[in-house]
Amino acid sequence: MALKLKLAKAEWDGLDEGIKKLYKQSGDDYVLDAEGIENTDGLKSALNKERDNVKKLEQMLKAWNATGKKPEEISELLKKVEEDEQKRLEEQGEYKEMIRKVNEANEKEKKALLDQIAKYKAEKERNMIDQAATKAIAEAKGKIKLLLPLVKLSAKVVEENGTESVRMLDANGTPKVNAKGEFMTVAEWVEELKKDEDYQSAFEASGNSGSGGKGSGNSGGGFKNPFAKETLNYTEQARLFRENPERARALALAAGNEIKTKKE
Repeated sequence: MALKLKLAKAEWDGLDEGIKKLYKQSGDDYVLDAEGIENTDGLKSALNKERDNVKKLEQMLKAWNATGKKPEEISELLKKVEEDEQKRLEEQGEYKEMIRKVNEANEKEKKALLDQIAKYKAEKERNMIDQAATKAIAEAKGKIKLLLPLVKLSAKVVEENGTESVRMLDANGTPKVNAKGEFMTVAEWVEELKKDEDYQSAFEASGNSGSGGKGSGNSGGGFKNPFAKETLNYTEQARLFRENPERARALALAAGNEIKTKKE
């Protein structure tokens, strides 16, 4: 009877006792204990792997042969594909950088244009206020040099229904209205200013400006502007700034002195 090199436990259990002694246990199996015989399980496993690898290589070679090209030609094609992909990525990067620069230039141009528009708008509004104020002061026979800064201080250009106009504002920034409930014009505001004894000295004397009349400005017992050179009064100035800063500033402007706030 030929002896097997390797037996499972069930096979080994069915052997005679004398034959069992010829085997030694190896894990769950039994291997023939004889000199010159090596365990070939590892070799068989390696051989099977090599056979699988050869089979895969044969399949790959068959696929390459189907292209009708030699291995070196296929290698060149793969290299060309890799180079083309690298070039595509580089060109894509340059394109994105070009787009970024164009967008950046457009943003700068847009900002410059908006700044220029804002500058023209501010200049236009200043001219509108200057023209309206100068005209109103001249018609009221006032001193333009003294009254123009005062009018500009309370004037603002507003746009309504596509039309721009000059509005006069109070100390809170609210548009002033006349007796009719309509927005007060610059001319109406200047006329009110002309009636205020604090500013009468900035207008030409009227018929009632004789002795004792309110139009006499600083003379005849009328109001004395504490900011005017001839009636300078620092104590009164301090009181006005404390009790009515807006009026103090207006009187200073009427006297030819412009007092700027910290914000300005």
